[in-house]
Amino acid sequence: GAPGSGRAPPEFYLLSGEPVGVDLARAESLGEARERVGSALSLAPVRVVLLARSGARLRDGDALASAEGPVTVCVLPDPLEEEIARLCEVGLFEELAGREDLRLSEVGLAALPESLGRLAGLRQLRLRQNRLEALPESF
Repeated sequence: GAPGSGRAPPEFYLLSGEPVGVDLARAESLGEARERVGSALSLAPVRVVLLARSGARLRDGDALASAEGPVTVCVLPDPLEEEIARLCEVGLFEELAGREDLRLSEVGLAALPESLGRLAGLRQLRLRQNRLEALPESF
């Protein structure tokens, strides 16, 4: 269980109800738990928000043992994905899944989301005159 509490740490679930398998051994704060949840989901911790059963946002500085009952894990959108969606004039990045051609030239991009290289239908990606220094590993 959590150090000094005598009880097991709370369970963590995605909004879908799917449990998040995360090792909370020696984690004492909710901030540590949030970082480990992010790692378990392969996400930057800044994209992870933890909510109490009441719906209140849990604070990083609070003790993990203070979280009672199941904790809901909310995943915030990837800011790079949001930027690409905006530039392509779609509401959600996922809407680009069927696109074969993306024109992102001369828009000032400094980085690309890893997920861009996993768009199965993408055949041509135009990136002329941006500020990119590297491509994601998915390319």
